[in-house]
Amino acid sequence: MIVGVELALRSVERSPRLAVGLLAAGLALGGRGGLTTGALAVGLLCAWVRPDPHLERLDPGRVVTLEGVRLAPWRRGLYGWSAPVESRRISQGKIVLHGSARLWLVLNGLEPPPLGRGVRAHGYLSRPPPVGNGPTGAQPDFSLRVKSRRLVRLAGPRDRWLERLRRSGQDRSSRSDGVALARALALGDGTDLSPRLVRGLRRAGLGHLLALSGLHVGILAGLALWLGRLALGGRGRWQWLVPALAAVGFVAVVGPRPAVLRASVMALFAWAALARGSRPLSWHTLLVVLAAMVALEPERLRELGFLLTAAATAGILWQLGAGRRRPWASALRVSAAAQLFTMPWSLPSFHLFAPAALVHNLWAVPWTALALVLGGAWILVTAVEPALGGATEGVLVIAVEPFRWISRLPSGPWWSWPVAVTRSGATVLALGGALALRRRSVVIAAGVLAIFLVVAWDRPERSDPEMAMLDVGQGEAVLFRDGDSTVLVDGGGWLRGDIGGRLLVPALARLGVRRLRAVVLTHPDLDHCGGLVSLAGYLPVREVWTPAGWPPTRCLTDLISLPRVVWRPVWAGWSGRVGRWRLHALSPRPGNRAAGNDRSLVLRAEVRGFRVLLTGDIEAPAEAALLARTDPTRLRADLLKVAHHGSRSSTGEALLAAVAPRLALISAGVRNRYGHPHPAVLERLRERGVRMLRTDRDGLIHLRIGRQGSLHLTLPGTPKGSPPRSRG
Repeated sequence: MIVGVELALRSVERSPRLAVGLLAAGLALGGRGGLTTGALAVGLLCAWVRPDPHLERLDPGRVVTLEGVRLAPWRRGLYGWSAPVESRRISQGKIVLHGSARLWLVLNGLEPPPLGRGVRAHGYLSRPPPVGNGPTGAQPDFSLRVKSRRLVRLAGPRDRWLERLRRSGQDRSSRSDGVALARALALGDGTDLSPRLVRGLRRAGLGHLLALSGLHVGILAGLALWLGRLALGGRGRWQWLVPALAAVGFVAVVGPRPAVLRASVMALFAWAALARGSRPLSWHTLLVVLAAMVALEPERLRELGFLLTAAATAGILWQLGAGRRRPWASALRVSAAAQLFTMPWSLPSFHLFAPAALVHNLWAVPWTALALVLGGAWILVTAVEPALGGATEGVLVIAVEPFRWISRLPSGPWWSWPVAVTRSGATVLALGGALALRRRSVVIAAGVLAIFLVVAWDRPERSDPEMAMLDVGQGEAVLFRDGDSTVLVDGGGWLRGDIGGRLLVPALARLGVRRLRAVVLTHPDLDHCGGLVSLAGYLPVREVWTPAGWPPTRCLTDLISLPRVVWRPVWAGWSGRVGRWRLHALSPRPGNRAAGNDRSLVLRAEVRGFRVLLTGDIEAPAEAALLARTDPTRLRADLLKVAHHGSRSSTGEALLAAVAPRLALISAGVRNRYGHPHPAVLERLRERGVRMLRTDRDGLIHLRIGRQGSLHLTLPGTPKGSPPRSRG
């Protein structure tokens, strides 16, 4: 049936008659063949009959009205709150769309949202554009942005006590890592977790511990079962009712998330069988539950969380059924099975292979159980008596300390290994690993690993020096590489979210970059600095180059204090090499006290007679000062990186006359709120006959510099989401 749903979702046209015909054929055939044909037909019908809202039909510039249900607790952001919702009805003027659609409800303001799960809101519908760094996956989710709290109503006063429990510790002034970890493990709210802590766990292959899953349901149910047996003396069928109620209550608190819902329903089936005195049929239960979830909501087959939890559970059950072994060996094989079964989706999505995760899970899973018990108990205490929760907050330090330790470890290939592998390649690797695990063959495992090293360690032709401008949205990131020597100038940055793990690691993995000789910061604005800090949590970085004299902002401090990284201050007159690339700093001068963007680092890069000028975010005053003190011949460049994302206050006529570029690169976000690049800047470039490439339209821009300065240009994301294009 699940195969039928997948085929229906991939089909362009709906044909219910085909599904009805298959269903009739299945009934006529009978036996296993008829059952299989009938299940395929049911899957097709479930996906084709269910109405599709088609949110793309709505005008993003007009107000829409949403009626639906909130699926998970609110998450606090820098400027407001957000929560996932499932629509039941969306209207805009005379257009009324029925059916289920998942989207985010974004509410402005720092005051906690009103209580209730039923949602009726008025706002503007939008969808973030995908980045263009290569083959793209699923489209980002839609968001409904509500400007005023008067435009949203939340119904459901009966669950006010649940809302009080969900918000326990959320408004604490300390917001320590212990409180944040307790809320992440018990409620699935990781908003206040330290980014360094999150990156460290993901790098070690332990990021799944922070996502609510069957592990959390199992821990909670096991504790409830133990308490039930103590209370009832270990006799009678009523002892199985306690963990069942605990699972149902957990779903009520955290919402019907795919992993939690799947684990809870499976647990209810298992406890019902045990209460009857029969043996639970784990595989049958898993397939029935997954089929029911997909039949009710076919779109789940497009949700990465659902696919990962289903695959991990299948891997665990597959290995648990392989016979009894020594506890440590059995635990290691279960961990390996879960990682192998999820590999076809996890590797193409996250581009990180964590070989040490097999060992880390042996201690991290039981420790997570302890942390969940401590965190859940603290949340309950805080909900009942906030003052007592504050007095006992120190206990949570015990729970978070091992995770802090793992996050402090330096990056390296044994912790996280960036890979560029397709879905089919990851599937072949997973099948080979599963065969080796089942046969207990070291030879097969070594062979599979050797093939993986050859295939995944993508070493593109590096006989020529390369340059690439990555698509990081409204930010900037420029890569210089020659052979194994690689430098990244700026790294973009997001207000919330992990730009390093979600965007930079996949983009660099596709380019074959797995370590950096240095990262270069032109100035410490978040849209240039934040990504470098995040990226250093995944890839080994040897050096950090920055202009000296900047005030110690948080991002700058985090960057220059990275463990085992050498900081090198850069001023005008400094020179360095990246393979055959020669880098020269033209600005700022020592002692420069200009404000803000005008203190940006200006670099000239040269290889094989081809010159590149990187201008950071300098504006008109800095451009004038640069022209006044620099020999015009040193400013000549074949390629100009347009300053400040194409802002009107930069890239003046005098600078363009001095540089005389043939090609200009502009890094800006699609439909950004600043209006970058400004039409006046584009017009100045057009008047001089300068060819322009922009990340908001062309995505990643990759240049290979051949002999005598010839260029080979590749645009893997032009137009965004299409196959790569190359030009000589």
